[in-house]
Amino acid sequence: MLNLFKTLINRRNWLIPLLMTIAYAIISGVDLAQIGGNPNATWMGNYESKNITFIFDKPTEFHSIRYFLGLSNGKFKVSVQTESDANLQIMEIDTSSYPPPVYQWNSIILNQNLFIKQLSFSIESPIVEFKQFAIFDNKGKLVTNYRISMGYSNSLDKIDTLFATTKAPKNYAPSIKSSIVYDEMYYAITAYQYINRIPLYATNHPPLGTLIISLGILIFGMNPLGWRVMAYLCGIIMIPLIYHFAKKIFKSNRAAIFAALLLMFDFMHFTINRYALIDSIVTLFICAEYLMIFIYIENQKLGKLNSAQNNLWVVALFFALALATKWTALFSLAALLPIVIYYEFFYIIQPASKQNTKFNKFLKLASISIFIIILYCSSFIPQYLIQGESHNFLHFITEQHLAMWRYHTGYAVTHHHEFESSWWSWPLMLRPQQIYIWINLITKQSASVVLMGNPAIWWFSIVATLLMVINFIKTRSWQLGFILLAIASQYLPYILIKRTSFIYYLYAVTPFMILAITWALDAALRRPETSLKKLVWIYLILVIGLFILFYPAISGLEIHRNYIYRYLLWYQSWNF
Repeated sequence: MLNLFKTLINRRNWLIPLLMTIAYAIISGVDLAQIGGNPNATWMGNYESKNITFIFDKPTEFHSIRYFLGLSNGKFKVSVQTESDANLQIMEIDTSSYPPPVYQWNSIILNQNLFIKQLSFSIESPIVEFKQFAIFDNKGKLVTNYRISMGYSNSLDKIDTLFATTKAPKNYAPSIKSSIVYDEMYYAITAYQYINRIPLYATNHPPLGTLIISLGILIFGMNPLGWRVMAYLCGIIMIPLIYHFAKKIFKSNRAAIFAALLLMFDFMHFTINRYALIDSIVTLFICAEYLMIFIYIENQKLGKLNSAQNNLWVVALFFALALATKWTALFSLAALLPIVIYYEFFYIIQPASKQNTKFNKFLKLASISIFIIILYCSSFIPQYLIQGESHNFLHFITEQHLAMWRYHTGYAVTHHHEFESSWWSWPLMLRPQQIYIWINLITKQSASVVLMGNPAIWWFSIVATLLMVINFIKTRSWQLGFILLAIASQYLPYILIKRTSFIYYLYAVTPFMILAITWALDAALRRPETSLKKLVWIYLILVIGLFILFYPAISGLEIHRNYIYRYLLWYQSWNF
């Protein structure tokens, strides 16, 4: 019987976080990306005047032309021949514009009174890659009464599915499931370029996050699932990670469940991990880094010095991975360095041995620092192989870091954005950031994706943090001090950052905000007042209820605009 009881206890230790992780994977995976039917043909406009001409069986009046572009940085023009044999240029499109109209469906709306005999796409300057075409009449039906003239093709063209002639493509209207969204254009395109060893589009951050995104593209192809799957997996991994983190700090399964539950239903965590952004990746590494430094402190206090030293190497590993993803990982040094210096040189729990002298400790920290530098610099090797053949690696690293520094202290400071916001406003959510919007003015249906926190979590985190500060002053609990240090080190440096900033920068602080709330909830349940216990359960219901209420605004779900106006626009500064 005793063995059975131990088995059940041990099973609960992994079964609960496993079930919560699976549940979150399902919730966050709904409509993550289009499965199947992604445009995969290739017609490469690789020289001037190369063209595609649609010749209609009879003069045809149609409403729109839809086309999907692949990797492109050239120009092309669209022209028609009318029923009266007049040749008209409809438009000229520059695919190197910002934002580039690539890996997404684009549309050309035509004059409905125009009867057209021929429609031509002609390359003005290479390269322009077309992945699929679809033409629709005034009733929204696919036009199929045409033949194609392409001059001549070459070995780069693979056109079996280039033209939609039997059925309309999936999600050809503006759709988040089939197209690149927001900053995905930087990371997804650059990840694809890494794979194909062609000049890189975006190199403003260290390359590891983009390289990790490229793994998904290697597995699933250059489509939304391929470029989003790695960030999606990072979001899933965060659930058992914060569960384990909370359990380590609070020594409570209940607290661990609270922490995982809050992260599962936080809007920012749900949204930012569904798109090809490096913030999900760097936050995972940062959270793992802080967990390992917490375990390092525990082992130091218990006198398990060998385990503590092993922990320190793992801390270094996660710090290097975070830094190789985004420079904001440097903020964690404000917490890590004082902790490590204190426990290595000033905290004494047993007499120093010959192998544990201050000189040996200094050599160890120097070795760890070299390990971090080597690992960080190694992440630039793929970029060097593509861009730096004319220089030695050291020169390339230097030039690349100067270029990144100039970007973040130059362009990123002077360039302004309609959704920029100040650091102090993020927990208050005064300016959520819209990254996708589609509105049908006729039917008043819309779909949007907004980066913001769950109000019940982000607003209450302010209260929970203040309560934690008060309790820390009274009790001097090192566990509470650790959480407060994590929040401060990841948040307060933004006071000094002058570049244009956005609300999603607070995402890296979210796990620690949630730990503060978890402490407050667990402390409330430990008190004898029944009213406090009821408030805890009401609060958790509110967290889940707000997630359901705001789901359309954070997931891209198509819904009538009246729902948005009536229930979601709480402030004038909110724009969904």
